[in-house]
Amino acid sequence: MSDDKVWLEVKNELIRISNVMVGIQDLDWIELILRLEKDITIFEAQRMYQRFKYSTSLLDALAHPSIIHVLGIFSVKSL
Repeated sequence: MSDDKVWLEVKNELIRISNVMVGIQDLDWIELILRLEKDITIFEAQRMYQRFKYSTSLLDALAHPSIIHVLGIFSVKSL
């Protein structure tokens, strides 16, 4: 499966479980980081931590069975 299709699956699951907390800019930023096209700065990490302090939406999305099936290469529980 192509990277674009995998990202689409992750993005859709993230939107589904985040209850509209994740916006388009967040998704663009997350995609760049997951594709290793952007290194996260400490400032960005702190901002995201404060914004999503009580949420693990990205980890939850990556742990969803449909995403694990698509990725098929690792278990999020090992992160």
